[in-house]
Amino acid sequence: IPAAAGHNRFTWDLTLAGPTDPNPARSGRNGPTVVPGNYSVRISNGAWTATKPLVILPDPRMVADGVTVPVLQQLLDHNLAVRELVSDMNGFAAEVETAWRAATGDKKAAIGAIRDIVNSEAWRYGRPGLAAQVQYLYGAMMRADQAGGNDAKQRLVVLRKELTEVQAKFA
Repeated sequence: IPAAAGHNRFTWDLTLAGPTDPNPARSGRNGPTVVPGNYSVRISNGAWTATKPLVILPDPRMVADGVTVPVLQQLLDHNLAVRELVSDMNGFAAEVETAWRAATGDKKAAIGAIRDIVNSEAWRYGRPGLAAQVQYLYGAMMRADQAGGNDAKQRLVVLRKELTEVQAKFA
């Protein structure tokens, strides 16, 4: 909080940090929503610190639909795993782009082949690249209020494997 006397307000949208990105303006944005439960809020200013309890209650509409805290925890765990995949993908995509811009000749062509896997085709309905597929999975489950389906879990495994394989080609 500011050092100035007076009323200070902080609003938390109940989300955690989003994926990391080489672009500081995008890094940490759009994170997953926390699970209802008991939290602590720590406020400090200089040498002064105070910690207060914060209870986040579930949305009554979700409770009425039968969505439980354990279901939301499973969803959060999945979204955190996808967030890590997005972070890894963002870093790798930036590394490939930097290497491609610096390369020449055969090396540029080899890195270009990897770049083509990572990036989407440039035309309107072109093939989505690996980065777009990872981002789509992240966005699809981010604001869900129900249990994630097996297809999302399986897609996470497949995309992680594909990223690992393309990273091995780049090494």
